[in-house]
Amino acid sequence: MMIPQSTIIGFYIGSAAPLVILSAVLFLLQRKHPFRFASVVVGFGTYFISAQLLTSLSYTALSSVPAINNFLTAPENVVLYYFVLSLLTAAFMAPAAYLVLKLVRKGQWNIYEAIASGVSYLIYNAVNSCMNYINQAKIAELANTGDTSSLLSADVTQADIDAFIQVLQNASLGQCLAQVLYFTTTVLMSIFIFMLAYHGMKRQKISFVLCGALIHLVVTFGAYFATMAKIWIYVLVVVVMAVLLAAGIYFYFRWYRQQQLILLQKRKEYKERKAAEYQAKVAAKEEAARKAAAAVPSETAPVQKDLEEDSLED
Repeated sequence: MMIPQSTIIGFYIGSAAPLVILSAVLFLLQRKHPFRFASVVVGFGTYFISAQLLTSLSYTALSSVPAINNFLTAPENVVLYYFVLSLLTAAFMAPAAYLVLKLVRKGQWNIYEAIASGVSYLIYNAVNSCMNYINQAKIAELANTGDTSSLLSADVTQADIDAFIQVLQNASLGQCLAQVLYFTTTVLMSIFIFMLAYHGMKRQKISFVLCGALIHLVVTFGAYFATMAKIWIYVLVVVVMAVLLAAGIYFYFRWYRQQQLILLQKRKEYKERKAAEYQAKVAAKEEAARKAAAAVPSETAPVQKDLEEDSLED
């Protein structure tokens, strides 16, 4: 059975789309609101701390217990398995972003650099996805030509190759596009979580970090759970989540600008109040000086009068 050419095209689209999305967002953000390159490093580093280190270690610790591993991997417990995976992923991202921003920012960053960090958080995923899709496209092309002998090695048998080709035969262009759509949703999610972590860091409110973790849990578990349904249901769920995340970012910025206007108004009123107090002090000093100047002639008047009378007697 041949792998459709449309599926191979979908593999190539899936390989390029994530990198194009991230590059476009960072490019547009840099043009409108220039950010420090350190924010890209922060996002990239946060991913390794939260996903590659903490989440990986936690999952390894759980799966190392035979009873827990057998329970979670049982087919009837697939929903619980998806929930545990989502919980482990969500438990570390927002707190790690909060701590890293707090250590690195040093009072000089702004909300747009937090957004750049959120976008950069997905660079590793985008590169890894690109490599996987390209490999799938190359294997699909070899399978259609019947030349898969070059894939054989000491660790890869013909049975392994045939099994993987069968998986590729079940793929489709629609599934590849759905994954691109989900990646776009994860970009919005990552941006929103880093915005909340940044705000929580500035206001010293851990509740924003917990809110970000909850959003991550809902989005990740929702996507996992939707994979059990038909492709159009999965797409519908992902689109709804993307719309909600975009709306959350929009309303956050609307609230953020209102807070900025309120802060600017308070600063203006503070400056005006201080200027008025200064003018009042200057006026008081000038009034005191005038009173002192007016008191001097009245005090010297008797002495002047005595001098005049003495001169008349002479």
